[in-house]
Amino acid sequence: MRKSKLLLLLGVFMLVACASPAMSATTLKKMGSHPFYTPPLTSVADLQTMVQKRGAKIEEGFTKAGAADLYPAFVEQFPNAQIESVQVQPGQSIDWMLFRKWGKGQVAAAKNIVWGGGAPFEAFKFTIEKDGNQYNFIVPLVCGNIALLDVTAAPVAVVEPVQPVEEPAPAPAPVAPAPAKALGAPFAIIGYSHQWDPSEYIFGKVGYDFAITDQFHVLPSLGLYGQVQGDDGETSFPVIDVLASYYVMPELALGIGVGYWHGELQTRDAWGRDHDYGDDKNFDLILAAYYDLPTDWFGMKPSVYVEGRCDMENMDEPDLTGRLGAGLMIHF
Repeated sequence: MRKSKLLLLLGVFMLVACASPAMSATTLKKMGSHPFYTPPLTSVADLQTMVQKRGAKIEEGFTKAGAADLYPAFVEQFPNAQIESVQVQPGQSIDWMLFRKWGKGQVAAAKNIVWGGGAPFEAFKFTIEKDGNQYNFIVPLVCGNIALLDVTAAPVAVVEPVQPVEEPAPAPAPVAPAPAKALGAPFAIIGYSHQWDPSEYIFGKVGYDFAITDQFHVLPSLGLYGQVQGDDGETSFPVIDVLASYYVMPELALGIGVGYWHGELQTRDAWGRDHDYGDDKNFDLILAAYYDLPTDWFGMKPSVYVEGRCDMENMDEPDLTGRLGAGLMIHF
């Protein structure tokens, strides 16, 4: 019996210990690290544009914040909402806030927040009404993170008797904005590649990152692999690659693709004489990965990039045209 009571007390203690941190508020000390929208908002027109372009993301965020039933009222009332500029002071509590990690990937919602920065931050403020309550929203200018500040009771309107008048036909309800399709951004890659045959290359590529969805991207590019050392192979231009990638983590994408390599299979014997072993103007199989660094270089997003490629006609002999490269990718 004593052992059962001891186990019961231990279980209650562990439950309280685990629940206490979950009930405590999260202190936010910096704005702008995980923006919902870029560039920063500078006017009410910028805020209205953001809501129009990011309708689907906002609806997703409301759902993750547990406020899916509030989104229809938000869509209906926001176009006519009274928007004002405010200073949010340190110590202010916030019910929930939408954000995207490092400004990309899926929308997330942080709950029970306290602004713990050393100074106030600027934000837009507006109110949405639903079921007799006022939902007071703020949107920090630096990041566009839509946040529910608090909920208050709507004031009761005093109805005075008036003479009946003929009312005009009601205006059609506003149509929810169509979700904007992600477009992507141009990019460039510079790096070093090793061919096992052997040969060494410095390579550079330029292309465009088409964001089909938040996770799935297609990256066509045009590049040059300049041979800098080695007895085999030669400089290849143009190198035309098409890579399909998928973000398996918010910062890490894995990709597979094909590339056109323009060159010759050459080797040099012990007496320094070159021998041509045929055409290497073939298609390569490409396996690649890139990791987005948690920083921003004057609006550009850097990533660490690695790739392995091999001529599809020599898959059984990767020592001939197998190449492994690494470098720096920049999204502009």
